[in-house]
Amino acid sequence: MSPSKDLKIHDPELTLTFLDFAQPITKRAHSETSADEFENALSFALTIWNVLAIDAESPEGGVLAELREQLGANRADPETLEMIDILVDRYRTRHAGDARTVGNLQVSKPERNAFEVTVGRV
Repeated sequence: MSPSKDLKIHDPELTLTFLDFAQPITKRAHSETSADEFENALSFALTIWNVLAIDAESPEGGVLAELREQLGANRADPETLEMIDILVDRYRTRHAGDARTVGNLQVSKPERNAFEVTVGRV
């Protein structure tokens, strides 16, 4: 899914940065994906982004390790764990040093093949 073609962006700088990070998830969307499904997927990406942003600013870090430990204890499905690894790698290679926490996620689907997405700083 190309941000310039399929997404209408209201807060270009932060939203584009976040959507670039979440691209491994957004590329799975299709015309039958509902706004709620898309928002749930982006909420997952937003959680991972914020965990990494908090770890980047915290001298002791460890939030990602705690999340992985909890998911392992709860026997998270392998696909979820793999997506976390993909997103962690994407953050570290494309967005390292960006410690902004992201929130205020809003998703709508005004057209069959387009989503409107906005995020803001928390």
